[in-house]
Amino acid sequence: KGGFFAPSAEQAKALAASVAAAVDGGHGDVVVFDAVAAAREWLATNAASKASDADDICARLADAEVSEDDLELDESDMDEELIEALLEVLPGDKRLQAAARL
Repeated sequence: KGGFFAPSAEQAKALAASVAAAVDGGHGDVVVFDAVAAAREWLATNAASKASDADDICARLADAEVSEDDLELDESDMDEELIEALLEVLPGDKRLQAAARL
């Protein structure tokens, strides 16, 4: 898994089926374009940020603990404070957790 969107097994099957249906019976280089178009369409419909995702992020931001020190940005603590603030909003992000350990 990698990247921002990692499909579940069910989503991967649905995406593969969509692409397979788009290229079924096709020949030549055009099939590549059909496959890409089908994949883009499927991703736009099924993997794009949904309102619930945005609502969840907004709720996490609203619940994040903010102090006066969090609002002061200077060179000595910008990175550490930024990582801590992001971890409050995105607690499961493995890249942020790794950065916090540095």
